[in-house]
Amino acid sequence: MLAERHAARGVPERAATERSRHPWPLTVRSANHLTLDPVSTGGPGWDEYLQAFNEFCSANGGKPLFNQTPHLTHQQAQAAFASEIEQFQQLRRASDPHGRFYTPWFQQLFEGVSQGET
Repeated sequence: MLAERHAARGVPERAATERSRHPWPLTVRSANHLTLDPVSTGGPGWDEYLQAFNEFCSANGGKPLFNQTPHLTHQQAQAAFASEIEQFQQLRRASDPHGRFYTPWFQQLFEGVSQGET
């Protein structure tokens, strides 16, 4: 069934097989994608650029990389990954019921919770 859904979406058979071997919900995105990876030394204007870049990508259906996007907002994360975030949250609650590894940054990103509100 999964392989048929992948084939219908144009995902190569190799990617569908790789996904089915992993216990975590791993998605291999492989068709009709363009990667934009801005790089800088962090000079003047960089933070503003990243915020504008996130807005542009979000407005155009982009999928950010959490570890490379310090100014990503809760709304942008939800727009890009709402169903995946919910799946992650279910796994996280089962694996880390006390939230020991759930940082304030991810709480804000996934739930819109500011530091000190939990």
